[in-house]
Amino acid sequence: MTREELWRRNREYISRPVLDPLKIEAQFVDSGLRRTVTAGNIDITSGRVTVGDPLAYMGTGKLCPTAEVEIPEGSYPVQLAVSLTDVEGPRICTARLKISRKRPVSYRLAEAVKGTEPFRTSDGNYCMIPVDAGMMAFADAKTAEAYGEFLEGWHRENPEGNHYDDYFAPMFRESAEKQPEVQRAGGDFISFTVPGTGHSLVMNAAGFGDGLYSLFVGIDEEGQVCELTVPLIDPEDLEKANDDYNALYPGYALCIATRHVADGGAIAYMCRNEPMEEFPDSGWRFYGYEEDDEYWDNSENYTYLDIHTVAEMVPEVVPFLQSPVGSQFFGDESGNFVPIDEED
Repeated sequence: MTREELWRRNREYISRPVLDPLKIEAQFVDSGLRRTVTAGNIDITSGRVTVGDPLAYMGTGKLCPTAEVEIPEGSYPVQLAVSLTDVEGPRICTARLKISRKRPVSYRLAEAVKGTEPFRTSDGNYCMIPVDAGMMAFADAKTAEAYGEFLEGWHRENPEGNHYDDYFAPMFRESAEKQPEVQRAGGDFISFTVPGTGHSLVMNAAGFGDGLYSLFVGIDEEGQVCELTVPLIDPEDLEKANDDYNALYPGYALCIATRHVADGGAIAYMCRNEPMEEFPDSGWRFYGYEEDDEYWDNSENYTYLDIHTVAEMVPEVVPFLQSPVGSQFFGDESGNFVPIDEED
């Protein structure tokens, strides 16, 4: 499964109106490729939860639904199901606010409090969550309002500033430094206490980024609400893509290509050298057409690529990628590759 196919399938996954309780619960059981992280707690003081993109919409009063679910006052954990794969690195697959320790036996789409729904449909005003800055957050409804007031004040004091780059980014990087095994280098989640309130919201990366996500209500065996859940990525698809990724090329996956090739040009010649001693790589080198000695002698005309990227750009190279060191192939502009005998 290519990354393109993975992302296409994920658009379908986050559009499904039904969740399987057993599959969701399995995401929160640690295993070889899965980890559960408690990203922080949020205090419920208003009895309502608002969910939305904290960098684009939360606090604006737009495109951030408040769930039509009464939740008792208290402090509740936000749990993240993280998938750890070679193909995508750490990715948050599901985010949920646990209302009780009981497991859900069913889910239903959450409806939005009237006036907070981003969209109206003929069959209900559901909690659809538009994401335009790659993040989502759970917050008490009053905390979300206070967060909006904080952002307004920050921008008055920093009229030329960017609240992510200039304010939140260092917090995300610090989070990544503390828990690097479950998030990407720039950071994927934080618990943020709104200044002057003592109350927090939890922000986390939303799946593969921008899109339209759904909030579900988890119902336990007694018919009570036990969690609010947002599915972001199907970990089964991610793990299948990971198996295909590793089957394509195991081991160090970096290679060197000319910029002509990196920019989508045809491969005229490919060879596998001994990997570099100072920087382990696959040994593969890819060269394009209309390149001469002057071009090759300029180090700025080369770049590092993941060999899987080359395989997606030029699928015809795939049958040859596990050839031994010393292998060489000429390519034509139709994508056919011919092995070169060293004696030729």
